[in-house]
Order: sequence, then structure tokens, then C-alpha cells
Amino acid sequence: MSQQEEEEAIRLANAAVYLMVLKSAIKLNIIDIIFASSDGGIFLSPRRTCHA
Repeated sequence: MSQQEEEEAIRLANAAVYLMVLKSAIKLNIIDIIFASSDGGIFLSPRRTCHA
């Protein structure tokens, strides 16, 4: 496999993963949660969202 073919395979894999993550975020309403929390200068951070 040439360097160019390998890079193309990586790009295709990344595109597939990106679409799956976006689809999951939409199904779980994560985009809406982030948008709603950003009103008034409030931002999500890992410390605020983890309940350990």
C-alpha cells in the first residue's frame, strides 16, 4: 500500500467516524444541551458535567 493510499484510507475512516459521532450527538440531544447551556455566557466543562 502506497503512502497516498494509506492517507486516503485514513481520511475515509475519519469521515465515517465523524458522521457516527455527529449522528449519536443528535440522537442524544447533546447539541441542544450544549446550545442551551451557552446562553448567558455559561459553558460546559468536563468538571461540571462529570458526576464521579
